[in-house]
Amino acid sequence: MTKATKAPATKPCNICDGKDLGPGPGGRMSYDGVSSPRCTACQSLERHRAFRSVFNQLKDHSFKNAKVLQFSTDRSNDARWFSSHEISEYEGDNPLDLQNIDRPNESYDIVVCNHVIEHVADDRAAMRELVRTAKDSGFVFLSFPDPLRLDKTNEWGYPDDTQHGHYRLYGKDVRQKFKEELPGVHVFAVTGTDPCTGSTEGLWLITASDKRAEWIQQQVPNAQRIDTGNKDQNPSERTNPTKATIKNPSTIMGRLLSPPAKPSRELAPNDNMGASNLDRYFTVGRDAMRVIGSAINRPGAQIPESVLDFACGWGRVARHLRASFPDAQMVCADVWKDAVDFTSKAFDAEPMQLSTDPNEYEITTKFDLIWCGSLITHLPEDRARRVIDMFANALNPNGVAVFTTHGRSVRHRKANNIYSYSVDDASTAIESFDNNKYGFAPYKGETNYGFSLTPMNWIVNEILQRPDMTQVQYSERAWDDHQDVVAIQRRSTTEPHRPITT
Repeated sequence: MTKATKAPATKPCNICDGKDLGPGPGGRMSYDGVSSPRCTACQSLERHRAFRSVFNQLKDHSFKNAKVLQFSTDRSNDARWFSSHEISEYEGDNPLDLQNIDRPNESYDIVVCNHVIEHVADDRAAMRELVRTAKDSGFVFLSFPDPLRLDKTNEWGYPDDTQHGHYRLYGKDVRQKFKEELPGVHVFAVTGTDPCTGSTEGLWLITASDKRAEWIQQQVPNAQRIDTGNKDQNPSERTNPTKATIKNPSTIMGRLLSPPAKPSRELAPNDNMGASNLDRYFTVGRDAMRVIGSAINRPGAQIPESVLDFACGWGRVARHLRASFPDAQMVCADVWKDAVDFTSKAFDAEPMQLSTDPNEYEITTKFDLIWCGSLITHLPEDRARRVIDMFANALNPNGVAVFTTHGRSVRHRKANNIYSYSVDDASTAIESFDNNKYGFAPYKGETNYGFSLTPMNWIVNEILQRPDMTQVQYSERAWDDHQDVVAIQRRSTTEPHRPITT
């Protein structure tokens, strides 16, 4: 796709009156392949301005008294229009679950949900919840990609990283879902137009009120009413419905990225990672769930019943593991006693105090899943090998161990002084890595703890020495776009791989 450059808009931005457009995310152009999509003044994109064009039609004197709930921030409306404007941001200060909104029935005059519902596992529950929390006299403003451009919804049942973490891509057949989940509720299909590029975006206006439905048709001329059938026989089921039941995600990726429980936000007083940048702390922890999912989400895979967080620290990842697998036996292990005490108590796990010498590790319990982030990245070769041995011995049949290493990207960053990694001279480690050998540079005052570089060939050769193990993943820069991720699996049979003969 040709990279967009700064250019004047056809018409001023309807959000800020800006007149210049620039490249979109990744340098993309607008849908017409010619226009630049992003307003350089307010940073809005096509959909924000298209939704604003519809809100501008809806806006009247009633807005000044309206109580609004909005899922995720966008520029479709202006908080100054309303008497109150509550924002719910995922993993933010007010992280409401769209599938089970923690608010009473009919709490809001307007509920706004733009490009969020495609990120949840149970969108049917989310539809019911949006309508439940909106007043019958109010309305829901709902949008998602890409009902104007597809006929049939593509459902894949898990948040696909190649599709921006969406569970699905909607088509025009979403109308059937509205009919099944919102019988008798007025649903309108609306097309909004971006004045700057002419791009169109689809959205839905939903209300339980006959009077509000008439108002929508008067305010928005292109609103097309969708037939959702007859109302429930028992009116109380519409006016005071029970909360939608959240279905526990059946897929492993669903469990990991849309967990049955919310990750705990309790931090230990000594957790310097969380204290320094809380948003990044939770983002990196959650990203571990993505890489774990890609390693264990294989045909026939089962939800892990036993989990080990090895080198757990203060629970950056443990809190997400517990939320994803609330019924699993979980063990948190580390050399820091205070960290083990905190994580085991906070996340309902068994504590495991480790020695600083991996040769003294003794683990008798077997696990379906082992996670180890940022440990081998600090160990010399012999100790790294010992840790991998321990993982191999501690796995149940078909169990998977996922651990991280430093690879080519880190080698480049250190060699070019982009990041220090707390070592002054890593030239010997870099030289070893460049020769396909394990590289290590100790921290000042340390012998067996420091900065390591692990070539892919070293990993492969180590796994080849263990006939009961299979390497199922090696992904460069997979965790936090930084550390490499390795996954190994204990084979269900100990029969070694046989050489290929002709």
